[in-house]
Amino acid sequence: MSVALGNVICVLDPELAAERDARMLAGGADPAKVLPITEQPVLGSGIVATAEGLAGLAGTHAPQFPVETAEGYTALLDDVVGYGAVLLTSDAAAAARIGETHRSLLDAANVRVFTIGSEGCDLEDSTHAWSRWFTDQQIACVLLRPDHYVFGTAAAPERLTDLVHGYHAALAPISVATPVPTA
Repeated sequence: MSVALGNVICVLDPELAAERDARMLAGGADPAKVLPITEQPVLGSGIVATAEGLAGLAGTHAPQFPVETAEGYTALLDDVVGYGAVLLTSDAAAAARIGETHRSLLDAANVRVFTIGSEGCDLEDSTHAWSRWFTDQQIACVLLRPDHYVFGTAAAPERLTDLVHGYHAALAPISVATPVPTA
């Protein structure tokens, strides 16, 4: 992204710079309207799902659509859920089916679970952007790492447990008891 942005900012040709400036002014300086569409960064190997059926969006940055809390607070997802890993599901029934074993795995990894949708969900999707995204991606749930990159997804609610196991297994080599080297 930074290289692409540099190509927009560092235009040496006066005519091209004038065209850029006119385009930016016409677009109200809204980055979504005036900056070129760039490819989103995708993470390499590491803490991402690799199992078939779970890795479709693994390593991509999660979208930031607005959500509304039960208290009526509306903001982008990151602002509402804060820091930490998050399991999002568009199916409240799927979240309710998380058994005690899987709930303890999620708790051990500090993963909070939220449902996004309409009635009976933790977060309301008043713009329907999340509903469209889940539908377009053909997924029922997504597990976001603490940096809000996608760990993995599950197309069906029944695969949610596979996603939980995959995340737990990916974190297993990382132990809280592992000493951190000091300088």
